[in-house]
Amino acid sequence: MGLSRLRAHLAPVLISTIAQGCASVSAHGIIKTPDGNPVTDASLTLTEPETGKLTARSSSDLRGCFSVYEPVKSGDRPYVLHILSPGHKSLDLTVRMHEKPLFLVTLAGDKSPDESAFRPILPRERNVLYDIPCVPVRGGGIGLR
Repeated sequence: MGLSRLRAHLAPVLISTIAQGCASVSAHGIIKTPDGNPVTDASLTLTEPETGKLTARSSSDLRGCFSVYEPVKSGDRPYVLHILSPGHKSLDLTVRMHEKPLFLVTLAGDKSPDESAFRPILPRERNVLYDIPCVPVRGGGIGLR
């Protein structure tokens, strides 16, 4: 992509961020099954709970890694991150503005007696659970979305 095309592509994002007060809501992590296999192509939607307005959309990659980010209006309200994948029980997480949560999500199967769950990835676990498995692949490969 040429420099002029890159500028044209980034300009609306930058203007939106500045106009909205430079606040953002985001969540990152990895989605697995209870036996440790990655959940590919899980759908992630971020909504404002008060209005139900869809704020951002993303999906997990072939390694189960996900990243969802959206510039939003300033404030301190929570957002809901809904995770859905066919054959699995869905999961809703609350994320707050100005936080950069990193989650390990476990999606239980539809017929499992267990519920889908999540937990934060602790700083001491980050390298093993997230950084190494989810490092972007160079050369047009699969990276974080």
